[in-house]
This record gives sequence, C-alpha cells and structure tokens, in this order.
Amino acid sequence: MKGKLIVTSLEPRPYAGSEPGKGFNWAMALSKFYEVHVLALPHSVKTCQDSGLCDDWVFHSINYTIPPSQGGIDFYKWYYTWCRLVIEKCHELIEKNTYVGLHHTVLGSYRILPAYEKLGIPFTLGPLGGSESVPRNLLKDYGFPIKVYAQEYLRSSLNKCCLLNPFVRKTIRLASYVLATTSETEDDLRSAGALKTKAVFPDVVEGLGVSLEQAMAARNVQCSQISQKLNLIFSGRALWWKGGHIAIRFLERLLIAGINARLDIYSDGPALNAWKELANQLVIPHERLSFHGMVTREELLNAYKASHLFVYPTLHDSSSSSIPESYMSGLPTMTFYCGGAKMAAVPEAGINFAPQSVNEFLEIGTETVKKWVKDPKLWIQSCKAALIQSQNFSLQSIENAIQTTIVPSLLK
Repeated sequence: MKGKLIVTSLEPRPYAGSEPGKGFNWAMALSKFYEVHVLALPHSVKTCQDSGLCDDWVFHSINYTIPPSQGGIDFYKWYYTWCRLVIEKCHELIEKNTYVGLHHTVLGSYRILPAYEKLGIPFTLGPLGGSESVPRNLLKDYGFPIKVYAQEYLRSSLNKCCLLNPFVRKTIRLASYVLATTSETEDDLRSAGALKTKAVFPDVVEGLGVSLEQAMAARNVQCSQISQKLNLIFSGRALWWKGGHIAIRFLERLLIAGINARLDIYSDGPALNAWKELANQLVIPHERLSFHGMVTREELLNAYKASHLFVYPTLHDSSSSSIPESYMSGLPTMTFYCGGAKMAAVPEAGINFAPQSVNEFLEIGTETVKKWVKDPKLWIQSCKAALIQSQNFSLQSIENAIQTTIVPSLLK
C-alpha cells in the first residue's frame, strides 16, 4: 500500500499554466508514489474532481476566500492567513491519520512559508523560486525607466532579506529536501540553511499533438523561406524585465544589416505603450512590426509554427513554459540564458548565451541570423536541438525528480 502524503496545492488546475498547473502536475506526479491528500481551495477541489484525472486523490478543502488577482501587500496578507489555515488543517488530519510526510508545491517563493516544522512529520518544499534577478552587467544598458531600474537594482537584496526572516529560515532549515526552480534560488536556499537541495524545471508542458518527425518535416519545408523573409516572435507579459523592447531593438539591428525580417509581439501589460513608442522612435516600418495583444494558446502555438526565431530576452523568470512550447514546434530561441530561461533553454537550440552587455547580445544575434540566411541548414540544426530538448518537460521528468529527491528523504 502507498503511504499517505499531505500535499498543499492551493489552486491546482489541470491543463493550466503558472502556479495552478504546477500545483496539479506535482500532485499528479506524487500520486504515483503516495496516496496524496491534497489541501486546496474549494473551487479548485471541484475543478480537479470534475476533470476525472485524479479520482485516486483525497481532497481536504481549505475554506477560505479566493486570493487577490494582483500581487503586492494585499496578496501577502491573504497568503499569510492561508498559511495559518493550512497548519490548522494539517493538525486535524495528523490526529486522524498516519502520514509519511508532507510536500509543499505552491506559490513558488520562499518569502512566506507555513510553519511545517510544527507538525512533527517530515516535509519537503518546492520547487521554490524567488532569487532570480537581473545580472548586474545587464542593468545599465537594458533600457529600464528610472523607477523600474531602482526596483530591479534592489531585487536581489530584497530577496536575500526575506531569507533573514527567522521563521522562514527555520522552515527551510528543517525541511528534509528543498527543490528550487533555478540555480540562483538553490544557492540562496543553501545559504538559508537548506541541507538538501536540487534545481529542477518545475513545469509540465503538453505536446502539440504532432510527432518529432512531423515537426521536423514542417521546419524542413520552412527552411527555404528563411533567406527570403525571417519571422521573429516575442510573447509574454509587457513587463520591462521580460524584454519586449530588446526584441524590437533586435529587429532594428536585423533591418540595418539588410535582413528581410519582421517581428510579431503577443503581449499586454504596463510596458506595452512604451514599447510601441520605442518602435516609433526607431522608425520601424509598420509592415515590419505587429502588436497582437494576448491570444489563446492555440493561436500562439500556430504563431510559433510560422516563425523562425522566438526572441525572449527575459531576465529573471523563475520558470518559463513558453520556451518548451516553442521547442515542441522546433522553434529556436534567443535568450540571455539566465534565471528560468537557463533551466529551459540550451545553447545549441538557437541563440542562448550569457552576454557581457546587451550590445553583445544584439551583435552576436545579428551575426548568427546572417549565417542562417546564408546557410539555412545551420538554422535546421538549431530546430533539431530544440525538438530534442522539448522531450525534457514531461510529467515523467517530474516523477524522476521526485523519485531521486523526495522519496528517499521521506523514507527516514
């Protein structure tokens, strides 16, 4: 018989991105090894039960309000109360059942954690994120507005201050295992006292319904087009650190170099108007640049298939499902190879490296594209590498991580 494991999952939801998807997928992977007793908000319990995908899960509702849609102080106030309710519910369960332990999957941050050490059972955490920040050498020339620059300059220090909280440190130090979303977070978790750690990619990304052979065949057909017209794509929220403005500057470099390129931006958010203004200042022709807003996943995946390069100059994602999604269609990426992007991307699948400056990033990117246009077979090699890498973002990958980290830790 499988041992019983408490899994705190907040708002698990099948086939979802971000935290709801992570909560569901990690609970699903854990259910291979344990009888999972999932703690979640009532509306998420119903969603999971209606899906028919987790009939063997045991649910325990945390009767609390739906969390605020925006982050900030209001959300953390809400989350602080939720942490307290989780501990109360766990005490109730432990009085009635024998559990091998507990795993905390949700809200990939260490800023606030429930005091699991009070439960008297082994517990594991993660994957947690939070230490991802802008590489110092990219801060000055990234193009941040002054206010955003100040926020990004202080991000790393503020993250480290959160780990000075004695309550957070105690929970991290007494955990049997702590998983991290990136190497940066893993380093900080170790400095906070975590005894056993590992960085793992936290998300499961669904396939596109086509085989690797079909995807590669489509890219081979597209290969001849690259010398005639290069299609770039950027997708993500319009936040300055996501780098939509860098994608626009890269388009400008390619046009100056005589490359017949165009860029499609799928985005919405606070920085979008500034990005549009930048395009006007650079006098980029309208036919070379289109803003589409946020679209459905199906529309975005079709856009990936029609593109030659996913320009994604994000600086501190703790994870990024968009990179695996582009790879599953054989679409190479262009990243700063830091934070969550480094966990997902590989150098050979496009233009993925850690530059000393934004200018170096744009220069090497331009030179690489010029080589692709001259010899499209080089682009095809990047497409193949992307498809190979796409195989590493499955539920099986999470199960393997659990088997080598959490399972041995909870045997004691």
